[in-house]
Amino acid sequence: MDLISSLPDAILQHILFFVPTQLAITTSILSRRWRHVWSDTPSLSFDDSYGPPVHAAWINETLTRYTAPKMIKFHLNTRMNPTVSSMNRWIQFAMSRNVENLSLCVGIVGDYKYSIPDFFWTSSSIKQLNFELPYSYIIPSCSVSWTSLKKLSLSNCYLSDESLAKILCGCPILESLKLNHCLHLSVLDLSKSLGVRTIEIACTGFVSGPMQIVAPHVHSLRLHNFKPPCALVDVSSLTEARVDVSCHSVRETLIAYLFQFLREMLEKLQNAEKLTFGCNILQNYCDDCVGVGGWRSKDGASWNRSHWELESKRVASFVKLVLKNANALDKMVLQLYGDYPRFKFEELVQTLPHNNTISIVLSTRQNGTHHMSGES
Repeated sequence: MDLISSLPDAILQHILFFVPTQLAITTSILSRRWRHVWSDTPSLSFDDSYGPPVHAAWINETLTRYTAPKMIKFHLNTRMNPTVSSMNRWIQFAMSRNVENLSLCVGIVGDYKYSIPDFFWTSSSIKQLNFELPYSYIIPSCSVSWTSLKKLSLSNCYLSDESLAKILCGCPILESLKLNHCLHLSVLDLSKSLGVRTIEIACTGFVSGPMQIVAPHVHSLRLHNFKPPCALVDVSSLTEARVDVSCHSVRETLIAYLFQFLREMLEKLQNAEKLTFGCNILQNYCDDCVGVGGWRSKDGASWNRSHWELESKRVASFVKLVLKNANALDKMVLQLYGDYPRFKFEELVQTLPHNNTISIVLSTRQNGTHHMSGES
């Protein structure tokens, strides 16, 4: 007996909700019972990351056979460079089904200057939105009304201060904001976004990012590989921060910028309960970086090392800085990934001051975890 086929359509569609649409469609050949089950599933997911390329014609044909009146998720992740008409059609189709989770990650749309269509800026159903549209312009040409949006992620696009302000104004219940390689953005002002609690900003390579961050209501902040000095103007409500900045140039002026950024950053994060410092900070850190004051951390601080060899003297220098200025630090975590023959745990302990009662945890994937507690 075929017990699976005897299940109600609602259960079968719930199962197909979690598989790519390409795979869900193949179930239609199993039997007459399965022929149209996929077409009423409240999710469409086209992803060629681990399979053959997705073609626009095939997506359009799939949409003509799709019958679900309500769509929970529309996900498109492809290396394809769609035309403007195709992209507009897919967005309009998803919105016509009152989509709640919309994710579009594609190649270059049209002639490098794709602009989001006007009808997209008004939706009462979208709760999560993820756009990765290289060289596209995120410029609202009308008022934005995303009354249900809680999570917003924008990547590899042109986004001005005025456009972002307009978008934020139309998202009254926004909780999470992620900006990844957004060009032309100079100031991130979240002072009027009372509900935003989490922000993540990534900026690598030669791409510049926001030079000022005003986020008095944000609780969690993540800055990844942030090359230009970024001023944390107001982050007074932060309880958690993950920061990684890099300075691969040997020019003294750029290194000085990095150290100044680190000093000012720690001063702004004095109320944070948990801090994580990335590998690039340790790579560029030296003994001249001193003078930070007023930093308090209740739960602990941690930072990680990804793949470069790490010398224990640099770690010790940074740890000394933290111990000197952390008035409420109870636990410090150092995470090392990989094999580091040049890193000596004993050398680190010997160089640390012995007037603080702090638990230090050193962790590596290959060597296990080393715990050192008591007077550090």
